[in-house]
Amino acid sequence: MSDQSYFPSFQVHLRSIDGSSTASVFATNEEVIQVPKAYSVYASVVSASIPFSFYNVPSGTPDANGHSSSSVGFAYTIAGVDYVWYIALPPGQYSATDLAQCLTFNGVLPGQTCIAPVTVGCVYLPHVNAFKFFVSSLNLLTSQLTSFSIAPGAWRGSLAMKMGFALSTPFVPDGQYPNAYSVQSDQGADLSGCRAVYIRSSFRTRNLLSDITTGTDILAKVPIDAPFGSIVHYTNPNGFRNLLYDKYLGNMSVYLTDEYANLLTFNNVDWDVTLQFDVLNPDFVPLFNDAVDGTLNIEGQ
Repeated sequence: MSDQSYFPSFQVHLRSIDGSSTASVFATNEEVIQVPKAYSVYASVVSASIPFSFYNVPSGTPDANGHSSSSVGFAYTIAGVDYVWYIALPPGQYSATDLAQCLTFNGVLPGQTCIAPVTVGCVYLPHVNAFKFFVSSLNLLTSQLTSFSIAPGAWRGSLAMKMGFALSTPFVPDGQYPNAYSVQSDQGADLSGCRAVYIRSSFRTRNLLSDITTGTDILAKVPIDAPFGSIVHYTNPNGFRNLLYDKYLGNMSVYLTDEYANLLTFNNVDWDVTLQFDVLNPDFVPLFNDAVDGTLNIEGQ
């Protein structure tokens, strides 16, 4: 058997209060470890305390199409000229009805040549868990508004996508209200904010995601199954360890995201994560006995 003591396991305790932002932490390892290629490096999340203090409508800067995590963009045409306009919300924890009320606008759109106000309304339909935007057809005519749609380019995790709207969804004559054009989300709304927090690092693992065919940087997925304002405690119940591609254990970054890899904002509430690194000699192969108690044996070649 070869000696395993050259690379003892070690833990790294990370606190968001020590980082440059509430979502990420950079740690410096004073003793850099260069692991031989034949050895296997594992990283695991031993424990984590994560506050459920992030909003379902976090702050965000609108992109070129007006979409962000806190805004919905619209594309429209007036007198043959195309425009992009958006409604932005302050960050916060919104119910579906509150969200619909705050996304209602009454005023003059950019590009209008007349002063007739345009009403862009939003309602929540609880029986189908959907949102509907509408705009008055009378205002459409008086404002020379010839088209109106949800702007294209809404990225995963944007407010429009959370509300269930597809890309470039046009407004069509509303069957219920004869004097309005409307568009209804074709998917169910999901305003949970974040179903799970993903603990990621600067290391590349051999784990897979359904939409990614190569290794990812995810170390653990922590389900958020507590009410808003509480602390979620994670203890890695299965003792899972991530096999790393990396053989160089030096400086590292750890950051927390939602399922779309967007950094979470915890609104000045601190979180902490404890990582463990194990470097295994290939001559040490952990196997379980056939015994019922599952006693762990370390067998050498």
